[in-house]
Amino acid sequence: MKREDSKFMKWGQYNEATIAHFVAWTLKCSTKEGKKTYGGRLSNYSKNILLFLLFGKKVLKDSDNYLVSDVKVRREWKHIDILAEIILNGNKKYVLCIELQNYSHTNENQLKSCKPAFDGYYENKDFQGKFVLLGVWKGAVPEIDKSLCKQYGFRALTFQDILDEVFLKNEGTFESSDNQLFDEFWTGRW
Repeated sequence: MKREDSKFMKWGQYNEATIAHFVAWTLKCSTKEGKKTYGGRLSNYSKNILLFLLFGKKVLKDSDNYLVSDVKVRREWKHIDILAEIILNGNKKYVLCIELQNYSHTNENQLKSCKPAFDGYYENKDFQGKFVLLGVWKGAVPEIDKSLCKQYGFRALTFQDILDEVFLKNEGTFESSDNQLFDEFWTGRW
């Protein structure tokens, strides 16, 4: 399929609640239950998005070696936009903390408060924390945001990074997930 401008984004401002809902739903679709409910292609794309958020592009070529055993998502937990408890291959436990950023630069307090909240709750719980700032910026992550991410131990990504690494093939085309809402959200022009 060819990419088109996202109809979601024509509704006006990028709505953080809508974006958070789709990201949370996508993470949940990465499991075996997600595969049963929504089909293999959507579940595989979702798993690759989850793995990219956790580890970066280095694992995408080996994504078949990962089984997403469980995903539990909380939204707005202790001011963290999305917190996902993830179990891979039955025993590897991760917590993915995602801060969403629309348009403006990141507030330092937004990132500073995440790790103490994580450490306080997950101390002695055998989960490894991964921290991502996911932004709707056009082009690359702004330098000021990269600097804050480095200072507070976050990876800074854009939705375009996910699109480029997970979906796009030759000449900007992708294979449909067979779910129009999923395709519209993840592969529309950000």
